[in-house]
Amino acid sequence: LFKPLFDQYNVDLVLAGHDHAYGRAVHIPNSKFEDKQGAVYVVTHASPKLYDVGFSSQMDKLATNTQMFQLIDVSNDSLKYKAYTSDGTWFGGFTIHKDSEGNRSVTEYAPQKGSNCLQPTKSFLHNSSTREREKYNLKMEAWEKSKL
Repeated sequence: LFKPLFDQYNVDLVLAGHDHAYGRAVHIPNSKFEDKQGAVYVVTHASPKLYDVGFSSQMDKLATNTQMFQLIDVSNDSLKYKAYTSDGTWFGGFTIHKDSEGNRSVTEYAPQKGSNCLQPTKSFLHNSSTREREKYNLKMEAWEKSKL
Protein backbone atom coordinates (compact mmCIF):
# COMPACT_ATOMS: atom_id res chain seq x y z
CA LEU A 1 0.00 0.00 0.00
CA PHE A 2 2.68 2.52 1.02
CA LYS A 3 5.62 1.02 -0.86
CA PRO A 4 5.12 3.05 -4.07
CA LEU A 5 5.20 6.22 -1.97
CA PHE A 6 8.35 5.09 -0.15
CA ASP A 7 10.00 4.53 -3.54
CA GLN A 8 8.69 7.77 -5.05
CA TYR A 9 9.92 9.92 -2.17
CA ASN A 10 13.19 8.01 -1.64
CA VAL A 11 12.42 6.97 1.94
CA ASP A 12 15.57 5.56 3.54
CA LEU A 13 14.21 3.57 6.48
CA VAL A 14 10.81 2.07 7.28
CA LEU A 15 10.34 0.97 10.90
CA ALA A 16 7.52 -1.22 12.18
CA GLY A 17 6.88 -3.13 15.36
CA HIS A 18 5.39 -6.53 16.00
CA ASP A 19 5.16 -8.67 19.08
CA HIS A 20 7.16 -11.78 18.15
CA ALA A 21 9.87 -11.38 15.52
CA TYR A 22 12.69 -9.37 13.99
CA GLY A 23 13.11 -9.10 10.25
CA ARG A 24 15.09 -6.81 8.00
CA ALA A 25 15.06 -6.44 4.23
CA VAL A 26 17.06 -4.11 2.02
CA HIS A 27 15.03 -4.96 -1.06
CA ILE A 28 11.37 -5.80 -1.53
CA PRO A 29 10.25 -7.26 -4.89
CA ASN A 30 8.75 -4.90 -7.49
CA SER A 31 10.93 -2.08 -6.23
CA LYS A 32 12.28 0.39 -8.75
CA PHE A 33 15.66 -0.21 -7.09
CA GLU A 34 16.89 -3.42 -8.71
CA ASP A 35 20.31 -3.02 -7.09
CA LYS A 36 18.86 -3.41 -3.57
CA GLN A 37 19.43 0.23 -2.66
CA GLY A 38 15.82 1.19 -1.94
CA ALA A 39 14.42 1.69 1.54
CA VAL A 40 15.52 -0.62 4.32
CA TYR A 41 12.53 -2.25 6.02
CA VAL A 42 12.75 -3.33 9.66
CA VAL A 43 10.18 -5.12 11.81
CA THR A 44 11.30 -5.54 15.40
CA HIS A 45 10.07 -6.26 18.91
CA ALA A 46 10.93 -6.20 22.58
CA SER A 47 7.89 -8.16 23.74
CA PRO A 48 8.21 -11.18 26.02
CA LYS A 49 5.92 -13.05 23.60
CA LEU A 50 8.16 -15.45 21.70
CA TYR A 51 6.91 -17.72 18.97
CA ASP A 52 8.18 -19.01 15.68
CA VAL A 53 8.18 -17.15 12.39
CA GLY A 54 8.27 -18.37 8.83
CA PHE A 55 11.36 -18.04 6.69
CA SER A 56 10.42 -15.29 4.26
CA SER A 57 12.72 -15.12 1.26
CA GLN A 58 12.14 -11.34 1.27
CA MET A 59 13.95 -10.92 4.58
CA ASP A 60 17.72 -10.54 4.57
CA LYS A 61 17.98 -10.95 8.34
CA LEU A 62 15.63 -12.78 10.73
CA ALA A 63 15.40 -13.53 14.44
CA THR A 64 12.85 -15.47 16.43
CA ASN A 65 12.79 -16.17 20.18
CA THR A 66 14.90 -13.05 20.61
CA GLN A 67 13.92 -9.74 22.14
CA MET A 68 15.67 -6.85 20.41
CA PHE A 69 16.44 -3.17 20.77
CA GLN A 70 18.01 -0.77 18.30
CA LEU A 71 20.20 2.29 18.27
CA ILE A 72 19.92 4.71 15.37
CA ASP A 73 22.38 7.53 14.71
CA VAL A 74 21.48 10.08 12.04
CA SER A 75 23.97 12.57 10.58
CA ASN A 76 23.99 14.80 7.48
CA ASP A 77 25.11 12.07 5.08
CA SER A 78 24.40 8.79 6.85
CA LEU A 79 22.04 6.81 9.04
CA LYS A 80 23.62 4.12 11.23
CA TYR A 81 21.37 1.37 12.59
CA LYS A 82 22.48 -1.26 15.11
CA ALA A 83 20.30 -4.05 16.48
CA TYR A 84 21.05 -5.78 19.79
CA THR A 85 19.52 -8.72 21.60
CA SER A 86 18.04 -7.96 25.01
CA ASP A 87 21.24 -9.13 26.72
CA GLY A 88 23.24 -6.49 24.81
CA THR A 89 24.74 -8.77 22.16
CA TRP A 90 25.23 -6.96 18.85
CA PHE A 91 22.99 -8.74 16.32
CA GLY A 92 23.75 -6.72 13.21
CA GLY A 93 23.03 -3.49 11.45
CA PHE A 94 23.66 -1.31 8.48
CA THR A 95 24.65 2.18 7.42
CA ILE A 96 22.77 4.10 4.75
CA HIS A 97 25.13 6.56 3.05
CA LYS A 98 24.00 9.45 0.85
CA ASP A 99 26.30 11.46 -1.38
CA SER A 100 25.89 15.16 -2.16
CA GLU A 101 23.46 14.32 -4.99
CA GLY A 102 21.23 12.16 -2.79
CA ASN A 103 22.41 8.82 -4.19
CA ARG A 104 22.01 6.10 -1.60
CA SER A 105 24.10 3.06 -0.75
CA VAL A 106 23.64 0.55 2.04
CA THR A 107 26.43 -1.24 3.88
CA GLU A 108 25.31 -4.32 5.85
CA TYR A 109 26.91 -5.59 9.06
CA ALA A 110 26.01 -9.04 10.34
CA PRO A 111 28.31 -10.38 13.06
CA GLN A 112 25.79 -13.03 14.16
CA LYS A 113 25.17 -16.19 12.16
CA GLY A 114 21.43 -16.22 11.44
CA SER A 115 20.79 -19.64 12.98
CA ASN A 116 21.96 -18.29 16.36
CA CYS A 117 18.67 -16.36 16.57
CA LEU A 118 16.39 -18.70 14.63
CA GLN A 119 16.03 -21.55 17.10
CA PRO A 120 12.46 -22.77 17.65
CA THR A 121 10.61 -21.75 20.80
CA LYS A 122 10.35 -24.08 23.79
CA SER A 123 6.64 -24.39 23.07
CA PHE A 124 7.33 -25.52 19.50
CA LEU A 125 9.92 -28.03 20.69
CA HIS A 126 7.53 -29.39 23.32
CA ASN A 127 4.44 -29.62 21.09
CA SER A 128 5.93 -30.67 17.76
CA SER A 129 6.84 -34.04 16.36
CA THR A 130 10.36 -35.05 15.40
CA ARG A 131 9.32 -34.68 11.75
CA GLU A 132 8.07 -31.11 12.33
CA ARG A 133 11.33 -30.18 14.07
CA GLU A 134 13.38 -31.67 11.23
CA LYS A 135 11.26 -29.76 8.69
CA TYR A 136 11.84 -26.52 10.64
CA ASN A 137 15.61 -27.10 10.69
CA LEU A 138 15.68 -27.84 6.95
CA LYS A 139 13.76 -24.62 6.22
CA MET A 140 16.15 -22.66 8.45
CA GLU A 141 19.19 -24.13 6.68
CA ALA A 142 17.69 -23.45 3.23
CA TRP A 143 16.92 -19.84 4.21
CA GLU A 144 20.48 -19.33 5.47
CA LYS A 145 21.97 -20.77 2.27
CA SER A 146 19.80 -18.46 0.17
CA LYS A 147 21.37 -15.47 1.94
CA LEU A 148 24.99 -16.42 1.17
